[in-house]
Amino acid sequence: MPWREVEAWPDAELQKWSKRCLAHSPITVIFANGVTDQSLPRAAHRAANFEFPRRIMTAFGNRPGLQFLTFGSVLESLHDSGSANAYFSSKAALAQFMRAASRQSTGASHTHLRLHTLYGGRFPHPHMFLGQTFRSLHGNEAFGMSSGLQFRQYHHADDIATCVLRLIDSQLQPDSVLSINGPETFRLRDIAEYIFKHFGKLELLKIGEISGSGTEVLEQPDYPLSAPWLLGDMRPALPGMVSWLEHCLRSAK
Repeated sequence: MPWREVEAWPDAELQKWSKRCLAHSPITVIFANGVTDQSLPRAAHRAANFEFPRRIMTAFGNRPGLQFLTFGSVLESLHDSGSANAYFSSKAALAQFMRAASRQSTGASHTHLRLHTLYGGRFPHPHMFLGQTFRSLHGNEAFGMSSGLQFRQYHHADDIATCVLRLIDSQLQPDSVLSINGPETFRLRDIAEYIFKHFGKLELLKIGEISGSGTEVLEQPDYPLSAPWLLGDMRPALPGMVSWLEHCLRSAK
């Protein structure tokens, strides 16, 4: 259900909705909503990323057969709820809440999935790295980026959706906070050079033109690879991103 619609419901309406859902127990409630744009107010991040899921979980209560899944970022582990970064602050608060709810639960299970950066869908978000890359390639505009020494993993949204379904179907009781880590980690500059070289537009890429921001992973991280049964056959990231950008560019003509 669209979270913007549910967000506007009074508590009485939330209670009615939760009771209708619980008639079909067991049930998994997946919070796929969220705000990531740093240009939005801090209150918007907290309302969407923390207060909204907490309100829904309160409406459902703590009953056997309920499974709650929320999403965050692997990078949120570098922050806490007091972080100056509004997005990571809200996600760190959510992870803290999910840990506490899991410890105190006598019925429902609570799992917070920390993800790496996703790609896929119709078009990339304009405020994110691949969105800026898309705008540069589409408009033949220069792309001024930071040093690009930050390390990242990129996973296709469909592959992660499959991981989530496998996790639900497994009926395991995972840790209250669980990271989904793939086998490939790249520096942003290596990703950018690969993409722009593929499209024959390497001259548009201006590495080091802007300063970096905030807390970053600048040393090779040691992300423990998630279990093979959970990951399945994840597509290689660099060819996957190029293939998706090709699709986006064709769609934008």
